[in-house]
Amino acid sequence: MGKPREIADWVAGLPKPVGIMASNDLHAARVLNSCRAANVDVRERVAVVGVDDSVAICYATFPTLTSVALQGERVGWEAARMLSGMMDAVARQNPLPRPANIFVPPLAVEVRESSILHPIDPDLVEALRLIREEFSKMNSVDDLADRLAVHRRTLERRFAAVLGRSPLEEIRRARVTAVRQLLSGSNMPIAQIARQCGYGSLKGMAQAFHQVVGCTPTSYRRAMRRSPLD
Repeated sequence: MGKPREIADWVAGLPKPVGIMASNDLHAARVLNSCRAANVDVRERVAVVGVDDSVAICYATFPTLTSVALQGERVGWEAARMLSGMMDAVARQNPLPRPANIFVPPLAVEVRESSILHPIDPDLVEALRLIREEFSKMNSVDDLADRLAVHRRTLERRFAAVLGRSPLEEIRRARVTAVRQLLSGSNMPIAQIARQCGYGSLKGMAQAFHQVVGCTPTSYRRAMRRSPLD
């Protein structure tokens, strides 16, 4: 990437509104910081999205950075699996296996202020913050609306206009994202994960998880934990 002034001038010269997706959070943060230093307001006409969902970076920028959360550990396993197959072929003096494209879907897009465009809606920004931090305690959209002191219907209209989904869908999405992270990154029992993420029962969590991810929590954990040499 170029110098901060060059980056800011490039953004300023783009047709608006525009979305910019960087290859990682560090590059996206450079875009935001360069524009801020040059007084180019990205919040009004420019959406910026990074990749990696590095919390240390995403919350150090202004505005906070929207980012794609990847399955980094799964990518590493698949790479190790491919390398193992190549090494085995060499050892047996066989032809190298034909390269294959392996698609590893992201966990989620963690929406923050950098992708919420014109005009900045402070209630919506605060709603997303509350959902991100307190989704396990929210039993309904009314709980969220009460915290924001706005009417439920008003909140639903704002979510639909900016994000294209309802507040309830956002709460469910936040819960499932947390479940996926705990399933793949911890040894916590699944029943405990259900309680920690705000589900009233293991069955309820399993149904919600299957609806979004397309498999059971148990099979998802098994897939995330399998050895790359299996």
